[in-house]
Amino acid sequence: KSEDQEMKVFIIASLVLFLSCSSTENIRRSEISVDYEGQNVLWSGGFYKDESFINRALLDVTRPHRVIFSNPGCQPCIKLMHYLKEKKLMHKVMVINTNDLWVRQISGMMGISQTPTMVVVEEGKGDLRFEGVGQIITHLIRL
Repeated sequence: KSEDQEMKVFIIASLVLFLSCSSTENIRRSEISVDYEGQNVLWSGGFYKDESFINRALLDVTRPHRVIFSNPGCQPCIKLMHYLKEKKLMHKVMVINTNDLWVRQISGMMGISQTPTMVVVEEGKGDLRFEGVGQIITHLIRL
């Protein structure tokens, strides 16, 4: 009888473990960023997109892409993000973090020296650049 009880406990524990590991859709609303020796070595969550996301998105040449160079410590950037969330415009842009090494390299190559700056990338057209909250919002509300 003791062996049967142990087996039942084992099966129940296994089932609970299995169910706890099953896939459920969780929406991450927080962000974690780890810097080591001046470089961002880990980032997860929040509204910043990573390099692989941007690369995949830019493969779609059928529509323009609006990429905002932002920084978590930048007050105008924070105000812009609040506005975009409030007006439900976040789906129209991809926000990247200028603290990330790959973003710093790209912004250096593009001559971007201030945040927030938005670049509109569209196949067959020159990239458009909007600097500052006012220019970015003016462009986005006209869409």
